[in-house]
Amino acid sequence: MSTTRTAPDLIASLKTGWNDAVQQWWDQSQAALDPWRQAWDTMAPGASGQTLGMPRRHHHEHEHGRGHGHADDHAHGHAHTRCDCESHCGCSIPEADIVLHARAGEERVIPFLLRNPWRREREVAVAVGAWHVCEGGRLEVRSEVDAGESLTLQPCENRVVRLGVRVQGICDDTKNAKGDTNGDPTDERRFGCDVESCASAYADVRFEGCARPQRVAVVVHPASCNAVELPCDCGCCC
Repeated sequence: MSTTRTAPDLIASLKTGWNDAVQQWWDQSQAALDPWRQAWDTMAPGASGQTLGMPRRHHHEHEHGRGHGHADDHAHGHAHTRCDCESHCGCSIPEADIVLHARAGEERVIPFLLRNPWRREREVAVAVGAWHVCEGGRLEVRSEVDAGESLTLQPCENRVVRLGVRVQGICDDTKNAKGDTNGDPTDERRFGCDVESCASAYADVRFEGCARPQRVAVVVHPASCNAVELPCDCGCCC
């Protein structure tokens, strides 16, 4: 005699099969995760003082050039806990056609190539607008153009005009009064005062009669930021 399964029996059988399948999936998942869990435990902070995350890296990038996303031009990979200058190394960068990264005391040169494609002379008036310091930075910027205030481009002439930009921090009164007993200039007087934190400024350079104005921005980093690191741990001191 054949037996027929009632609806309650069928539902109970399906629930049992479902529970068994879910339990089997859970057991297999835990077994697969065990190697990952063990690897994670070895990276967790412990008695040795290790930290989670990527290994320590050091970058010494000193290429200064043009760009609009200079957070990546001056990457600071100082992940150690002894010293940290990140808080005063970063600053906002003005929107500009040309962006310079510099140190206080540097003088940079930006060349502009003026091209006259016409078969007649062209008078060009060159002027540098006022420098605007961003976010209250203590920064002094001076600039000049080697071509003077005006020039004449001959027919079909190409001429390079150079803009010199010099930057330095604004010295405190105490630093201005510093000096040694021998009367030699101090570091501040030789190199100009350093900036306490990253500072930026911008100005418009006009080429009336030739091209549209070019906005130039300069970002000045403190000397301690991204400096060449020399740990005093060689044990070779005499």
